[in-house]
Amino acid sequence: MNISKLVFENVDSYIVTSEQTRNYFTGFHSTFGILIIIRDKSFYITDNRYAEVCNSFFEGTSVEPVIIAKAGDGYVKAQEIIDSNNLKKMGFEDTMSVRDFTELKELVKVELVPVGKYFEAVRSVKTSEELEKIAKIMAISSEAFLKTLQIARVGMTEKELCAEINYQIYKMGADSLAFETIIASGANGSKCHAVPSDRVIEKGDLVTMDFGGRLDGYCADITRTIAFGKISQEQEKLYNTVLEAQELGLANIKPGMICGEVDGIVREFFKSKGLDQYFVHSLGHGVGVEVHEEPRLSPNCDIKLVENMVVTIEPGLYMPGAMGVRIEDTVAVTKDGYRNFSTCSKELHIIKA
Repeated sequence: MNISKLVFENVDSYIVTSEQTRNYFTGFHSTFGILIIIRDKSFYITDNRYAEVCNSFFEGTSVEPVIIAKAGDGYVKAQEIIDSNNLKKMGFEDTMSVRDFTELKELVKVELVPVGKYFEAVRSVKTSEELEKIAKIMAISSEAFLKTLQIARVGMTEKELCAEINYQIYKMGADSLAFETIIASGANGSKCHAVPSDRVIEKGDLVTMDFGGRLDGYCADITRTIAFGKISQEQEKLYNTVLEAQELGLANIKPGMICGEVDGIVREFFKSKGLDQYFVHSLGHGVGVEVHEEPRLSPNCDIKLVENMVVTIEPGLYMPGAMGVRIEDTVAVTKDGYRNFSTCSKELHIIKA
């Protein structure tokens, strides 16, 4: 159980319903579950579909598996646990849906205390074990990219290139994809969240590839922009400008830096080049059990970076109807800078036409 960082000052327990946070605290995967955390023990409520694996997973731990006949009985069972442990004040996460909260409030007779983004804040600072899990899936995803470069060619469609890198991510050992892979070629590159299409990749295209696997519950996130054949001086200049911005962002990753200030440094760099209007998203975000989590390297984020936070640095420029470039690494904040988990080069990869 990963609960050592939880504080029990204003509550005597927590109730966790979101799949990602349940996974964070226990390492156990289930589509349905209710986790009740008390100071010295916890209860994992789930249904018969997970009975065998749940009982085995938590054997010998401080977590007691509680198997119910159907998911609809979850909060009724939660009330029994509350009564038997004489719980009075229970913290709940703000990501709970209105429907779940309404049901919880109706069926559970205990003072419910909203804890806002407390769980996200706890999750934002990684343990050494978490860092190594992220390092492992990042290495797998980086290797998958390099393998895909050996297969990539002019004449493929975006969907075909997407299928190749997804296959390689699985082949290298990932449990699943961390998110839907983005492949954006030519003019589609101006769409920062483009969906792979039937567009045929042509000679002279820049192609943005945003990809990452998931392993042991933790995510990878990498973006590389590659060239298919000889590209123009304008395309090369755009690429080098984004690369310079990305290196500038990395250079400002260290404890004590405010997330919004790091974003602002890169944004000012683009402004000095007359290109800030083409930088249409934030500089980065946290990565962990979710591919997008706290902290956010966005203009209005006043969170200070601390050691062992994991964030992306992913500036991009998107020229409407023409092309786009994004370069992204996932890094851990260290006591004197950062550790880059991306193991694939950021030199412009050129696929021979």
